[in-house]
Amino acid sequence: MLEWLFASMISVACGWPAQPIKQRHRKQQLQSPGVHFAKVNETEALKGGLQKLLPLWSPSNISDLIGMGAVYYRPPKARLFERLGNTLWPADSQERALVQDTLIERGAELRVHTEPKRYPTCEHLSLEAWYSCISHSDEDYVVVDKPSGVPCAPHVSNGREWLVPFVAAALASKRRHKYQSRAPLTPCQRLDVQTSGLVALARSPDAARSFQQLLLDGQVQKRYRALVCCQSEQQLEVNQQLMHKISDSVFGKPAPRLIAPMDAAVGGSGHKWRDARATILSIRTSPGCKELTEVEIQLHTGRTHQLRAQLAAIGFPIVNDCLYGKMANFIWKDASDDQLAASLVECCAKEAKEALESSLALQCSDLSFRDQRFQAGAPWWRKGLQEVWLEIYPIC
Repeated sequence: MLEWLFASMISVACGWPAQPIKQRHRKQQLQSPGVHFAKVNETEALKGGLQKLLPLWSPSNISDLIGMGAVYYRPPKARLFERLGNTLWPADSQERALVQDTLIERGAELRVHTEPKRYPTCEHLSLEAWYSCISHSDEDYVVVDKPSGVPCAPHVSNGREWLVPFVAAALASKRRHKYQSRAPLTPCQRLDVQTSGLVALARSPDAARSFQQLLLDGQVQKRYRALVCCQSEQQLEVNQQLMHKISDSVFGKPAPRLIAPMDAAVGGSGHKWRDARATILSIRTSPGCKELTEVEIQLHTGRTHQLRAQLAAIGFPIVNDCLYGKMANFIWKDASDDQLAASLVECCAKEAKEALESSLALQCSDLSFRDQRFQAGAPWWRKGLQEVWLEIYPIC
């Protein structure tokens, strides 16, 4: 009811036509709920314009929406919307507060995300706690032990609650920091939101380019820890090679991804495939829970969801992985498996969307580059009682 009222008020107050949103906006609207468009009828400051558009919202809530980067602006005669504010600014920076004074011109258009996706972990941690997550800092890079629940890139509806603004704010809070600067940080690699562990941030464009070249040259080494649930008659082995084909997005869903044998007939499948390789380095079994095993894995290729998909496919899905839990023991062999694969992908995607977000039992535990090696702290699942891991963190 409130969403309909908001749309009606924009139509009346701003001359926004009561008709379907144009095709170029539909994809963006589907990616984030509560997206609304409005024509600007009067040149004024952004906050004043939004207060007219959102009369039921308090001034402080409108300021929060602006500071979060949930407002986009398209000047008159421009073709594209641009987010107001810089997603790389520190979370508590004065620049974010000043965005509300931005002048919006008559004839321009606003896109407002009134229901931004939230990442509460970012706000729950104090700046001191964020600073303690910094494993290393030099003139080129900052290495952070990222907590679970923190994205490595800004969401379209939320440009504030992600890794860089809070690390930048933590660094800025230490005024005597050796490498303190105003240069924005840039993520050099990404982890899934619910994955924890080491992420390198570059302090300059040159450092970012240098890191990307190291990745291309195979000079960046990454190891992961994962707590897995045994759903296979086979046993994991030290030095076991995980060698598969992994698909890109399939059946209109960004995830889950499919896993196929290296020699599978993927040529005429209609799916795009890439090599996925990793090696199991060590295995640690809980003495009080045979169903759970912690594995350490060396990653040789960095594909999206690679370890999540590979471990599930061989019957060892990662604890708390609702997206791949039901993919356990499914390996795509040829096009005749597409019907079952499509059903599984649809089921898993739906279940993951409806499930409460929880910490994935996956950690980037070891990161090496430029003759330096960094190690993360103990993963969150080691802090509990091993005997009740499965009871507390069941496979979805």
